This record gives sequence, C-alpha cells and structure tokens, in this order.
Amino acid sequence: MLWDENHKTRNNLSRASLMEEIDGSLKRLRTDHIDIYQMHWPDHNVPIEETAQALADIKKAGKIRYVGLSNFSQEDVEKFQKIVPVECQQGLYNMLERNTPSYHGLPLEYKTEDEMLVTVKKYGQAFLPYSPYMQGLLTGRFTREKKFSSTDIRNENPKFTTPEVYAKYYDCYEQLAAFAKEMGRPMNEICVNWLRQKEEVTAIIGGASSVKQLEGNIHAMTWDIQPDEMAKINEIIEPFREL
Repeated sequence: MLWDENHKTRNNLSRASLMEEIDGSLKRLRTDHIDIYQMHWPDHNVPIEETAQALADIKKAGKIRYVGLSNFSQEDVEKFQKIVPVECQQGLYNMLERNTPSYHGLPLEYKTEDEMLVTVKKYGQAFLPYSPYMQGLLTGRFTREKKFSSTDIRNENPKFTTPEVYAKYYDCYEQLAAFAKEMGRPMNEICVNWLRQKEEVTAIIGGASSVKQLEGNIHAMTWDIQPDEMAKINEIIEPFREL
C-alpha cells in the first residue's frame, strides 16, 4: 500500500512500484535486506504473475528473505506459490470473526478458519492473526451503548455502527465475560490464549496502549485454557463462526 500526497492509501503491486518501493524502504531503514516483505492487500489491477515474479526477482537479489501476503484469497496464494514461495500469511481472526466476510466494511476474499488456516498448514506457512480483540470489544472496553468519539476509527466499522449487529456481538461478549469471571482470568488474556493454542498461529498482532495492557499480553503466555474451558468458549462463540 502506498501513501499519496493527501495521506490516503492506495494499492499498487505492479513490478515498477515494487522495485521502487523496496529500494525506498531499504534506504529509509538503513539496511540491505528486509526479513519479511508483506503485500498488505491485493491489487486486482495487476496480474498476480507480475507481482509474484517481481517479488521472486527482489528475493533473488537478496533484498528480501521471505514473502508474505495479507488478506489475499487462497486461490491467489496458490498462484503465487507457482512462482515464489509464500512463507507467511496475515488474516483477520479472533473469537468472533473466524470466517467473517468483511473488515471495516471491506470485503474479504477468504475465510480465515476454513480456508486460510488450511493453506497455512498445507505449506507450513507462518500465520499472523490481526485484530485479536475485535478492535477492543472483546476486552470489555465498551458499553452496550458504546458512544465512540467522532474521531474513533470504529465509526468506520459497520459491525459497530449497525445497532442490531453490534447488540448481537455485545451479547456474546457478555457471555464470554461471565465465563471469564468463572475461570478467574482477564478477557484479554483469554483472547490471546484462544489464538495462541491454535497450532497454525505463529505470532499474534495485538496492540497495547499502556504498560498494564502489555503486561497482560505477556502474562497470557504463562497459562493455558484447559480443554473443558475451551469447549465452553467454543460453544459460546459457535453462532459467530460464519459472521
């Protein structure tokens, strides 16, 4: 994704753009290579073969070590695989968005649980789930009335701005929060562990805006959700498997 002069992003995965951008990135980072070079969103104005071959050439030149894709259909991943190995995939994944068809109203061309995780396992790729807390909903940051500020990015997410949809997600959060209390564990740590205990997950893309939140994320690495607890959590979230 590229930033224009108005600070808006646009997709450009053409060969010319990739060749220019990799050199610019290396210069800004003051390094001679990038470990993982990830294509963040697909660009349907450019043939997959052109993008993949450019990445193969960049890799051959030693400027990158591994190729990553984010938010790509698994059909496109298979096309990449014929030209350059895909070592990493990133996708939207949390307890309430498992096979969801959209992110912030943007259509997703994959089902994470039913498609992306299958490909990840097939090729031994790394998998990086993003939005592990569903933009904070699963941590208990919001009330049923929510009332986001006018500048809050969640205002761009129909799942938060459509009252009946938000109410449905919030009902599920309340059930999970009640069970978290029975477990004696914080919800944010349960969110992390639910993902961490998936064999396909390599690293979780989670944020922290305070030392306390960071410590909670770290502490989640010290304990596991037990099988009976996992079964109850999965029972609660099952209605959201395809939402």
